[in-house]
Amino acid sequence: MYFRNQYGTIVKTETGIIADAPEKTTTIEVKPCDNMRERIDYLYENAVAELKLYTMIQELES
Repeated sequence: MYFRNQYGTIVKTETGIIADAPEKTTTIEVKPCDNMRERIDYLYENAVAELKLYTMIQELES
């Protein structure tokens, strides 16, 4: 699963998420645990929300 817009891409993987922006790529991996899938879902949802917020701020500033 992934989310993409003009400011970056968020990709959900089997072990975590990858946040790719023009300046930097960040990989966050979750250690194996009982609630690993829920933690990855939470990280993904928050990363997408942050990217959407960043997009709105950029549009307001321009």
